[in-house]
Order: sequence, then C-alpha cells, then structure tokens
Amino acid sequence: MCANENKRLLKVESLGKDFEVTSRFASYTKKVLDDITFDVKLGETFGICGEGGSGKTGLLIGIYYLDPPSCGRVFFDSENLRDLKGRKLIEIRKKMQMVFQDPYTSLHPRFTAEYNVKEAFVINGSVSKRQIRERVKELLNLVGINLKFMNFTPNQFSGGQRQRISIARALAMNPKLILFDSPTSLLDVSIKAQVLNLIKDLQKKLNLTYVITENDLGILKQISDKIAVIYEGKFIEVASRDLLYSQPRHPYTIA
Repeated sequence: MCANENKRLLKVESLGKDFEVTSRFASYTKKVLDDITFDVKLGETFGICGEGGSGKTGLLIGIYYLDPPSCGRVFFDSENLRDLKGRKLIEIRKKMQMVFQDPYTSLHPRFTAEYNVKEAFVINGSVSKRQIRERVKELLNLVGINLKFMNFTPNQFSGGQRQRISIARALAMNPKLILFDSPTSLLDVSIKAQVLNLIKDLQKKLNLTYVITENDLGILKQISDKIAVIYEGKFIEVASRDLLYSQPRHPYTIA
C-alpha cells in the first residue's frame, strides 16, 4: 500500500449556495445548494449524478471558488480556500483544474489548439517559449491529438477532439485534482466511450484525483469509486459504486 493512498485531498464541508432573485413582483432567496459534505482521497474518483438543474455545475464552480459558496468550507490539500485571496488562491487553482461541459464554448474560438493549451503557460510565465512548445506537444500527444492539427482552430475539430484539447489544457499545470463537469454529455455515444477511456488512462498514468458530474449513472459506474446522487441541490444518497448499484436506498436513486 502506498504511503499516500489514504490521504484526503479534497474535503467539502456543509457547502451551500444562495442566490437573490428579484422580479417586478417579489424578491426572495433561492437555495441552489444545501449542506453538501463529502471528501475525496488521493487517486480516487468521486462521481456526482443528477438531472439538469440539480446543482451539479454550481457545486463544481463553488468548489473551484469561481463563484464562492454562500456558506461552508472547501479544503484542498489541507488549505481552506475561504481563507485564500489573490495570488494564493491562483496558486492553489493550478493544482485543481476544471474541464467544462461544452467543448464548443470552453475553448477560445480564434486560438489554435496549440495556443489554447499554451495559454496556461503564457499566463503563468514560468518557462521559456521553447519549453512551452515542447510541453504543449507532449500534452496534445498525451490526449491523442495528432500534432499535424495543432495549428487548427476549434471549429476544425470534432466535439470529442475539442474535449481532448480541453483536457490537455487542464493538465498543463500538473494538477492533482481535476473537476469534470459532465465531460461526455454533449458527445456522440461512440465518442463518449473513447473520452471516458482517456480520462481513466490519464488517471493511472498521472496519479490524478477526479470529481466528475454526469446525469447518467451508467457512465459514472464505469469510472467512479464513490457516487453521490444530487436532487434539488442536496445529496440524497452517497455510497460506494458497487453498493449504490446493488442496494440503492432512496426512491429517486432507484428510479
């Protein structure tokens, strides 16, 4: 057993998110996430399943602190993200990257595949131009993009290829944790399997930890160690993958 096998990398504690809704007739507070608590160990995949509008994307955005939660705490590598500001939060985010649902909009449409991946290095300014180019080639190779297409723009790639480029970009800063927001939901069935296999292979090669959302329990069964079912912003059931499928408890999960 590895020394770090049981190390907790991510802990989400009583996370909640409220939005103020104002109309001509009334103003009220809408709770979109309520008392979300879970943890993820190093090298583990935590799956979150729910319908559209259940709060999956909002949860990932809250964990990543793109839009900070209204209450609760997120600990990453023992750091409380609520206590971090500015440069310190940016440094943490290098180790916790996010792959968004829609590969058609998450990549810059005017940038080539090379520059979409290269941008992470340019922003952080940590290595030379030559080193950047070599690293970008390495990352594109790693996700299965032929280097003869590295000067193509996103509209010249298929949806699956775009998602591969998004994954390469997420890997640029050598993260420990990747948050996947329904990464296969907009892909054709045959391409879904290829992207899922890539995600699993990268986890083994790079010792990555994942939090992945999907609206399909079948997909999460293939990749997750633990699965949470979310409904109207709440976790209604959390269990190991095998237990969730063999002995689901909540009627919503069963349905």
